[in-house]
Amino acid sequence: MSIPATIEQVGSALRIGGDLTMQTVTALSAAGSDLVRQGARTIDLSGVQKVDSAAIALLLEWWRTAGEALKVSGAPIGLVELARLYSVSDILLLQPRPTPAV
Repeated sequence: MSIPATIEQVGSALRIGGDLTMQTVTALSAAGSDLVRQGARTIDLSGVQKVDSAAIALLLEWWRTAGEALKVSGAPIGLVELARLYSVSDILLLQPRPTPAV
């Protein structure tokens, strides 16, 4: 079962939460694109729980909408690995979330 994705604007940043999967990204697509058109250039993914390739597609859509690089922070390691696999790391400029100390 997926956790619904959420989007919240905090200044010029978008804070994303929940899961970014095939089941959830459609709900964020248009709202996020609108906010990016209005000037949001930072995407905070620290609240994201689970990702699949749909998360890459969503971020690429927002990048195209922005017409410039977006700062993406708090990316789950799985998303960083997918970006590397799809050879889009140099486009998305993902900053991975810190690894918790054990």
